Amino acid sequence: MVVGSSIKLPHFATYVSDSESYVQIMKLIMGSKALIDLSENNYYDSGILNMCYSIGLPIISNNHIKLA
Repeated sequence: MVVGSSIKLPHFATYVSDSESYVQIMKLIMGSKALIDLSENNYYDSGILNMCYSIGLPIISNNHIKLA
């Protein structure tokens, strides 16, 4: 699952806008094997990342807020 990106994705990735409904985001998270979150804003508290972290979903992100 790729959040908030407009890049061309490979066939195995699913794009989801960060403004999708909570129900749609949860369905995608529960069916995902990993989350990729690459953003120009790389220091923010993300509810989507927090949810994925809490269920143990592998995350690839340039978000630095959890590093401190």
